[in-house]
Amino acid sequence: MLHDVESEQGRLVPRCRAAGHAYDGVYYIATERIDGHDLSAYESGVPEPVAAAALAALRALGQAFPGFLHGDIRLQNVLLVSDDSDAKPRCMWVDLGRS
Repeated sequence: MLHDVESEQGRLVPRCRAAGHAYDGVYYIATERIDGHDLSAYESGVPEPVAAAALAALRALGQAFPGFLHGDIRLQNVLLVSDDSDAKPRCMWVDLGRS
């Protein structure tokens, strides 16, 4: 799936470093390391600006790739990659194995 969204790698999804079949039909995707944290780290609820950034990233994926379906939407699969209080929050979607 990451190769299908190549134009958005590094912005909406991590950059793909390698993908293929390892053994016994096991498929793997290796991506760049992302500095950030997943949204499940917010114990008292996701702040509205961060939730809006996550939804905006998902919408952008859908607009760039009509018919895109993540397949596993949950807080652990959204990374906040920009947490500078002076900057607008930015999120990336990960775990595209079911896409």
